[in-house]
Amino acid sequence: MTQASTKKSRFKLEAEINAPGSAPHGLAWSGEFLWISDDSDHCIFKLSPEGGQVLLKIPFDGEIAGTAWDGSHIWQVDNRSRTISRIDPETGTIDVALKVDPGEGTLGGICHDGNDLWLAVTGTGQLRRIRPSDGAILKVHPVENNIVGIGYDGRRIWYTDADNNRVRLLDPGTGTELMSYELEGKPSGIAFVGRNQFWYSDTESGKVRKLIIGGAR
Repeated sequence: MTQASTKKSRFKLEAEINAPGSAPHGLAWSGEFLWISDDSDHCIFKLSPEGGQVLLKIPFDGEIAGTAWDGSHIWQVDNRSRTISRIDPETGTIDVALKVDPGEGTLGGICHDGNDLWLAVTGTGQLRRIRPSDGAILKVHPVENNIVGIGYDGRRIWYTDADNNRVRLLDPGTGTELMSYELEGKPSGIAFVGRNQFWYSDTESGKVRKLIIGGAR
């Protein structure tokens, strides 16, 4: 892993809502709604981004970690069964469950880049690119051990480093860390809204914040 420059936050706070549960982890953006998974309530919540109203609640029996949106379905990471499940957002039905071996680590955040899944393995510092059809590992990048949430901005991967209160920016092709920035609180999930805006969940305050990236091209 190449060491990148460290800078103070270059983000502007656009919105802030309360997380629906006490242990927010995974976070995904469907283009209209937020999906946030909570390990204390064992649920995946569909939220309105204006005000944070809960619009739908999907029970999920497992040890909840990252959450992703692929354009039509939710992907939910479960540390208990060591699976990534594809879930119908209308019915809550699981139609795919990919087995994952995290080795000595634990499964963390996940995102979808339009083709493949990116999965965090916390504790061993791995960022894995995974084929959704069969779970095959296509690529592994070494990252910080404390990797938690993962987001994709259309070109690059961002991940949250909760122990250091930072978000880190990576080149997905090489794994090179390009930059890291401070975030308020203890960040967990991260989900992008286009190229220059993202939501992240803060487990310390129980807030979900939308930030605008200053100077993004």
